[in-house]
Amino acid sequence: MIKDTNELNDILSRVDSGDKLDNYIEAELKGNETDFKTYINDYIRTKDMTIADLQKKSLIDRTYIYQLMDGRKNPGRDKVIAIALAGGMTLKECQKALRVSGNGELYSKSRRDTIITYGVNNGLGVIAVNGLLEQYGEPILQ
Repeated sequence: MIKDTNELNDILSRVDSGDKLDNYIEAELKGNETDFKTYINDYIRTKDMTIADLQKKSLIDRTYIYQLMDGRKNPGRDKVIAIALAGGMTLKECQKALRVSGNGELYSKSRRDTIITYGVNNGLGVIAVNGLLEQYGEPILQ
């Protein structure tokens, strides 16, 4: 069974020695390590999508997305969000994509992030989210 963050935090709060830390890392974190390209490639495979499908829906330059997907480039936050929207990710999946790419997660106290979160939660695409961002005077996804 996959544990959520709260469960893991609860277990981790009881770790009080180096041996217990070793056990925690081995038992709870094994298999959780991933990188952006692996996470996205695995995700699109489960959705029967291709990189070309993702590129068209994300509006990311063709050359650049292939560089992201083969690990030659590291994506910025907006690119990860565009890919999440294009792939129809849930908020949880989007947050993980942001984490594994080394970018900050969407933050509900940020006006821009709230609009983006609304888009993710409602299955909107990049164009629709950019329209909302413009409507509310926030910078569009670049």
